Amino acid sequence: MAAVLDLKPMPPEEALNYFRQKGYRFSWRWHEMWHEDHVKAFTVAKAIRLDILKDIRDELDRAMSEGTTFEDFKKNLTPILQRKGWWGRKMVDGEEVQLGSPRRLATIFDVNIQTAYSVGHYRAMTDPDVLEARPYWRYVAVNDGKTRPQHRAWHGTVLPADHPWWKTHYPPNGWNCRCTVVSLSESEMRRDGLRVTPHPDEDTVMRRDPRTGEIRPFPKGIDPGWDYNPGKASVLWDQEKTARDMKILPDQKTWKEYGRPDLRQVPIDERLEAPELLAAGKDADDASRILANAFGLSESKKFIDIDTVDGDKAIIHIDRLQHMVASRLDQRERYANYILPTLQNPYEIWLTDFDDGLRKQYIGLFSGRRDLLVSVVLRRDGSVVWNMMQSDDRRLNNNRMGYLLYGK
Repeated sequence: MAAVLDLKPMPPEEALNYFRQKGYRFSWRWHEMWHEDHVKAFTVAKAIRLDILKDIRDELDRAMSEGTTFEDFKKNLTPILQRKGWWGRKMVDGEEVQLGSPRRLATIFDVNIQTAYSVGHYRAMTDPDVLEARPYWRYVAVNDGKTRPQHRAWHGTVLPADHPWWKTHYPPNGWNCRCTVVSLSESEMRRDGLRVTPHPDEDTVMRRDPRTGEIRPFPKGIDPGWDYNPGKASVLWDQEKTARDMKILPDQKTWKEYGRPDLRQVPIDERLEAPELLAAGKDADDASRILANAFGLSESKKFIDIDTVDGDKAIIHIDRLQHMVASRLDQRERYANYILPTLQNPYEIWLTDFDDGLRKQYIGLFSGRRDLLVSVVLRRDGSVVWNMMQSDDRRLNNNRMGYLLYGK
């Protein structure tokens, strides 16, 4: 049985926030996603159904937010996965594979939670005020019978927080690695008689790259695929998200391959009647107020949950409205009345793979004076991100790829 991490109540908020930002991604073998890919999206090898991924992720979320143990995680999840057939060894497409098992659940639990905690810890330690007060980091290994020799040798290494060694050696440094890093101030260094240590030797070993099959050097003591800093990668991902829109990944099945019509050819009688277009807000605060009024939200009623046509739930929360109208060029608040019909009576629903994970896209076609198209993305936490495209069916065609979940 793999080593299992037990949780304490009240996990760091940064760790939980990071975990909840991740999208979904399907993968068949663990090495199909590499380094930063894991920062952006949640995956479990050979879990190629969204409901299975969601079941596993929901239990991990519960474990982190409530501080439950691995035994609780296993007890809650095992009957769900068994009932859905994702359990034991099975033949899939002519290959015998291992699906769910107690050992796999232990690895899933350990890796995801340890990585999330590590990312949360990194974010806290790199806060500018914290970094100024505590500019040194110390590598800490558990140092018991399960500790890798190389990790034991790194124990006690003290280097400046910006030292390049942390780019590849910030833990976890392998499957079931329990190492961590603590930050230190100048006064703590003096008090404990510590000093910056010599730079550890960066020995390499020749190993087979699981992605390409080639033999190449890997850092000694670090499992293939773990020689990166997930905390730093998560911060860079945040910066990337604010700098540009997420992109749809190529090589996905398109509407043409499903035999679906070009949206430019969908007749008026197959479109929804366009609802009332609201007035634009004077600024972001006014736009948020318009949205809140349209959805019936207030300080005493902070969210609404919407039953979608495919049996899902979408949650629109008052705290997210400011983000939805941040781009004043779009004036998205004008189209608040288009959201509910798109979620409850869409023309199509697509599960599309973006570079930050899977997104569910609800596409609503409208006629009337404005003849608007609505693309709605339902995020994992139920929040809604949506875009309006006016009289441009060709552009919306470009989003119609991935898995067609629903179509009229």
